[in-house]
Amino acid sequence: MARMYFDIGRRYLLRGQVYVVRQKVLEGKLLVENQSFGGQVAVSSEELCTAWGRGELQFEVNDGPHVRRRPDEILATTYTFADFQQVPKQHRQEAWRRYELIRPFVDVPLKERSRTALEDYVAKLRRTSPQSTSEEGVLDDAGGHRKRTSRSAVGSALSRGSLERWITAFVNSDYDIRSLVPATHQQGGKGHTRLDPDLEQIVSSVLADCAAAPAHRTGQEVYSMVVNRVAQANQQRFPDEQLVLPHPATLYRRIHVAGTTSILRRGASRVEAQADRAVSPGPQPTRVLERVEIDSTTLDLFLVDEQDRLPIGRPTLTYALDTYSGFPFGIYLGFEASSYHTVQSCLAHGILPKSDCPQLYETKHTWPVYGLPETLIVDHGKEFVGNALKDACGQLGIILEQMPVRTPWFKGSIERHFRSLNTGLVHMLPGTTFSNILERGDYDAARHACLSLTAFWQILHIFLLDIYAQRYHKGVGGIPANLWAESLQRGMTP
Repeated sequence: MARMYFDIGRRYLLRGQVYVVRQKVLEGKLLVENQSFGGQVAVSSEELCTAWGRGELQFEVNDGPHVRRRPDEILATTYTFADFQQVPKQHRQEAWRRYELIRPFVDVPLKERSRTALEDYVAKLRRTSPQSTSEEGVLDDAGGHRKRTSRSAVGSALSRGSLERWITAFVNSDYDIRSLVPATHQQGGKGHTRLDPDLEQIVSSVLADCAAAPAHRTGQEVYSMVVNRVAQANQQRFPDEQLVLPHPATLYRRIHVAGTTSILRRGASRVEAQADRAVSPGPQPTRVLERVEIDSTTLDLFLVDEQDRLPIGRPTLTYALDTYSGFPFGIYLGFEASSYHTVQSCLAHGILPKSDCPQLYETKHTWPVYGLPETLIVDHGKEFVGNALKDACGQLGIILEQMPVRTPWFKGSIERHFRSLNTGLVHMLPGTTFSNILERGDYDAARHACLSLTAFWQILHIFLLDIYAQRYHKGVGGIPANLWAESLQRGMTP
């Protein structure tokens, strides 16, 4: 920061409000005017210095070639570069060269800093310059040839007009060396723009509108939008103030910087956005049968007819799961399409006791789950939509919760169980179709199919009761069979 004083006319920004020093009063106090909301107040210099030390107060930077002025800022308080060391070396050297040239006149009163005095000073410098051979700037090169140089070039400028500009900029900046840095490094190039400020605003607004309304569009379409807006703006301008269209290549570079995906592509679809979105944990039930999820799926398995042993198709499994214990609640397996009948059969199987499984299916463990669920979670499948299921749940005192469309994670427990069922059982059986064509390869599922519906029904019971329910599952934090038994021991009666 340059030398700053709380002198009369000094403007500063304090806590988002603009103030200007109007008068110095007694006892070291200043009369300052609030230019944001009006009114005057007397403050001490110590208070202002304390606020400045805390970073709450910023002085206004006088207009100059390197002042950063943004539309959203009330007051210009910074330079385009905060540190003089950020400036390229050759430009720092040029700033010091200019400083050395104007230093004799910086503290000279304005009346004594006449044009005649400056011209005499420039003539003296030209005569003593080792490179100069005449006042016209004729130099000898290495071959002895005479050539004429430009007095306005950076690094060689030396004229009365240049000195006047440099002195004015240096004094107005409160003796800040940054005011003497040549502005050539800001003229275009990487990270900079040559566009007129009004044209820059139009281009920025077009890119912002495209980003706010993503759609498939070409760079030429974006350029046409800029052309139309420039034409509209020129209708309100005088002939000598007309905006000049930017070159298409300039706009294409700006699109590339802003991001071609956000400007020239559509927005992410719901599925794509959901894939990148963080997943938060769902409801956490505190007891068995508090939350039961139900869904249907076509198994990746061909079954055969029990009589002629020919493949007859892939069965549909309707499955309900107690999300607290992770124990299967009820199942139904058949070749018919999913319907209210399959859902009704699955719920009836889950609600009724199933103590005869060891005798019917030769399982080592019983199926202890029975009773009415408190809440039944369904999606928007056609088998779950309609008054039949709604009326049945209402009659049984079951709360029916229907999840939003295309949100399978709202019933993630049953979705995850289908995967466990496929990878842990179905994909290991002869006749499996696997989950996709890459896994299947050249395996002929129909030719290898050999299981009937009755055989698979028995295998499914053995897998669910003797394998799945007896394993530890991270999702429920325990073994399903143990969690169900512990809940009953605590006094829970289905």
